[in-house]
Amino acid sequence: MWQSWIRALAATSFASSILRVALPPIDVRLLLWSSGRLCLTSWLSGLDVALLKVPGRRTGRVRSIPLAVFPHQHGYYVVASNFGRPHRPAWYFDLKQAGTVRLLHRKSRAEFSVGEAGDAERDVLWARAVATYSGYAQYEVRGGGGPVPILLLTPLQAN
Repeated sequence: MWQSWIRALAATSFASSILRVALPPIDVRLLLWSSGRLCLTSWLSGLDVALLKVPGRRTGRVRSIPLAVFPHQHGYYVVASNFGRPHRPAWYFDLKQAGTVRLLHRKSRAEFSVGEAGDAERDVLWARAVATYSGYAQYEVRGGGGPVPILLLTPLQAN
C-alpha cells in the first residue's frame, strides 16, 4: 500500500528531480555490496531493479547504472524515460553504442545483447511498463509526448 504512495510521489516533477539524483549512488553501492539483492529504489517502489554495467560512449569508462527492469522472453527490457526530462538519458546512447551490457540482478551476473524495440513491440511493452508503474505515462507527457524508447536485453549464449 505505502509503495503505491511512493510511486505516485515519484511520478511528480518535483520528486523525480530529487530522486533521479539521490537514489542511483545509493542503489549502486547497495546492489554491489549485496550482489544484486538489495536496492533502496526496489524497497521504496516495489519495482525490480538491476545494475547494468556499460562503457561510456565517449570515455570508455565502465559505468554502473541501476535501472528498473521488466521481464521479457528470456531477458529483460528497460524504459529510457529519463524521469520525464525532454532528452534521452545518457545510458540509452551508451547501451545502443556498446551493443552489449553486463547485468547484476539477484545474485546473478550475465551479459546481454542490446536492441531497441520496434514500434509494435514497443507499444505492447510500454503498456506493460505503465501497468506496473503509472508514472511512466506522466514521464512521457513531461518529456514532450513522443514515444519513450524501450531497449531489449537478450541473454548472450555461453560459448
